[in-house]
Amino acid sequence: MVKNAIMALLTGQLIPLDFFPGTVQKVFSFLPFASMTYTPVIIYLGKYSADKILLALTKQIMWVIILYIFGELVWRKVTKRLVVLGG
Repeated sequence: MVKNAIMALLTGQLIPLDFFPGTVQKVFSFLPFASMTYTPVIIYLGKYSADKILLALTKQIMWVIILYIFGELVWRKVTKRLVVLGG
């Protein structure tokens, strides 16, 4: 329940990101969570221009690449220490 509450807050699902103070709003919009709910809703409502939509999609692609690289590094580290018993 706590994870869902935090995700709802960070994604803008519980409170829109526009209601937060400027610095908090910048941090929340930089993180990948805003792309889950807030950005698609704002695009659907027509609040973003074509330039902002392109910037939002570029940011999403950047986060996909960063998280993929991070996941690969973690996977390689974990599989080096993996011990499987049995058949």
